Amino acid sequence: MDDFASGKNTTALPPGLTTFDWNTKVKDIMPADSDWGLMDKWAYEKANIRDILSHVSGLPRHDFSVGLDDRIEDVVRRMKFLKPAFELRQQWSYNNLMYMLSSYIISHYTGSYTSFVKDRIFTPLNMTSTTFSLSEAVRSGEMTDAWTNSGRRIPQLLADDQVELNAGPGGIISSGEDMAKWVKTLLNFGIDTATNATIIPRSVFDEMTTAHAIIEGIPAGPSQSLSGYGMGWIRLSLEGRDAIFHSGGIPGASTLVLFLPDDRISVVVLVNADGKAPAIGAVMKRAIDDMLGIKADSSNPQQSRQPRQPVPPLENTPNVWDGEPEMLIRLDNYAGTYSNPGYGSITLCDPSNSRNSSYCAQVLSDFAVVDAHNPNQAVYTRPQLFAKWSRLWSSHVRLVHVGNSESTHEFNMQHTALFTEGFGADKTPFEIYESGLGVAISEFVVEGERVLGLGVFGSDGDPTKSTGKTVQETAEVWFDKIG
Repeated sequence: MDDFASGKNTTALPPGLTTFDWNTKVKDIMPADSDWGLMDKWAYEKANIRDILSHVSGLPRHDFSVGLDDRIEDVVRRMKFLKPAFELRQQWSYNNLMYMLSSYIISHYTGSYTSFVKDRIFTPLNMTSTTFSLSEAVRSGEMTDAWTNSGRRIPQLLADDQVELNAGPGGIISSGEDMAKWVKTLLNFGIDTATNATIIPRSVFDEMTTAHAIIEGIPAGPSQSLSGYGMGWIRLSLEGRDAIFHSGGIPGASTLVLFLPDDRISVVVLVNADGKAPAIGAVMKRAIDDMLGIKADSSNPQQSRQPRQPVPPLENTPNVWDGEPEMLIRLDNYAGTYSNPGYGSITLCDPSNSRNSSYCAQVLSDFAVVDAHNPNQAVYTRPQLFAKWSRLWSSHVRLVHVGNSESTHEFNMQHTALFTEGFGADKTPFEIYESGLGVAISEFVVEGERVLGLGVFGSDGDPTKSTGKTVQETAEVWFDKIG
């Protein structure tokens, strides 16, 4: 925006667009050949840059719509098929896809989003250990291993062939030393303390740290205020102190960057394991207490002043259910291929079918290998369906029949990653999944014994159903059965 305002950018704006600022409509700045759209036509017409960066576009997370082999152009093109959960600006709803979209826009006007960030931030701040490239980080000899919360080593998620997809939402690999340079710049309102050069224009710094959308209108506890979201930053009052922060979590990593602008201090916590929010909170509390000279409360030594996370932590503990609801149709009736234009196709396999295809035979074999070494396998006594489904954060799907008082066609849907040969030194098979974000409720719609389709609820961690009467109307995602 600053480049366009000062005439520095060499890429022309689209015909009819004379300015580019936070109020610019997304549809007006998008490349003509992008085929971008939103299912909500009013949101498509009115959504501006501030809206999509403040998580008020109306879309829920839809993280599992992104396939492992997708290009960023594919993600952008399919957004028009993703169902909104809210109207534009109605409610804050975290959405990584809009940060993919934003990086796509920057790439169009600068040539490369990752090169733009490197040229404007990494290089001038001398952040020599910071990169978007996993292979580059590995070659440095400084790249850490990644671990699950349960203590299994796993591959690094940020592979080079997914850089474009991960870069916008949070694909940076960095170090404590480099992050110190970054937060010093933030505490100096965008100016590099070493060179006095402006890295972030003050107008941009103020816009991105101003709370434009309410996350929680009621304080999470007596030590916190209500919280709001700027553009990539959360702002609240923490025990009377103005705090700006953002947490992060992917399989194998947990992070937090927080700064207190009035107190001129910042804390960065980088943990090479997932699900470590409690540890991060303890580290943050101790660091802030030490820097501010606050004595620990001996009456409540476990108290943590960590802000409530907008993204649930990663966990690896399967759910346990009581009772055995009756199944009204055979399990193999649910098996088959289901399709949604925003998510693609998924084929569910029934382990009791002796005539399974070679695809299902392989899927069932992979799950059997993993389940044979799963200490929690005793909880999986209910009927299950299985599928291979390569997503950014998972490789397979496990559906466990749960039913409820309203529907016996309800399954718990777990997006999981299988490691049939283990990983690293430990060759024991295992699986991981996120019980916060990776578990959804799925409900099949059945007429007689014929299955029409599958509705998915709560893959963003919130199982609240949309308004409507049918599963098709209320589901976050609806899959038609096509085979």
